[in-house]
Amino acid sequence: IDMKTALIVEDQPESLRSLKQLLAKHCPDISLAGEAGNLKKARELIDLHQPDLVFLDVQLPDGCGFQLLKELGKISFKVIFTTAHDKYALQAIKFSALDYLLKPIDRAELLDAMDKYRNSFQKNSEELPIQTLLDNLQVNYANKKIAISTFYKIHVIKVSDIIHVESQANYSNFHLTDGTEVLSTKTLKEQDELLSPFNFIRINRPHLVNFNHIVEFDKADGGYAVMANGDKLPVSHYKKKLLLDRLNNL
Repeated sequence: IDMKTALIVEDQPESLRSLKQLLAKHCPDISLAGEAGNLKKARELIDLHQPDLVFLDVQLPDGCGFQLLKELGKISFKVIFTTAHDKYALQAIKFSALDYLLKPIDRAELLDAMDKYRNSFQKNSEELPIQTLLDNLQVNYANKKIAISTFYKIHVIKVSDIIHVESQANYSNFHLTDGTEVLSTKTLKEQDELLSPFNFIRINRPHLVNFNHIVEFDKADGGYAVMANGDKLPVSHYKKKLLLDRLNNL
């Protein structure tokens, strides 16, 4: 077994006990090096043990988990966030292609997160998504960035540079303002959930478009959204009223 060391940063005794039990029972390749209930102790343990993985609570008595990452600077470990309810934090975490667990932690979700961890990039590649997360927590929408996982890389792209996203089986293809395309390993449904709060609209089954990049609506043949890059994308009968209402309210 390829053993990895982990730290748990968690201030709630019940959540800590539950996670430790689940790891002991279902993750024999994880060696727990320590646990911390606040940021100060977490920093000490990270310096001492140099862990491979940190389970990091978003909300702690002396600050939030994001603050810890900011203060550490260079990140040499993987992070799985744990949180009870912070919707804003979850959106930022998702945008940054990092994993999270909702408390109370479910066994199946933990195992899924651990599978992703084992299949993830090399240890020192974690810094890029975490930097994207920290950037997103302190910028306005215009500068929002998304980390897109492909087969070989993680691409960090400004949301405003995405013209539309197209479904390709279990993947999704990003069409960008500079003419390039990026094939993500996530489905269009996942991208829709991620991007819909940021002025993206699903106009048919295979297309999610950035409303800010629609230049006109062509009424021919049932209707097309003409995008800033010249792409003409058909609008389904069910989505036409929604799109026209949005356009008419500009």
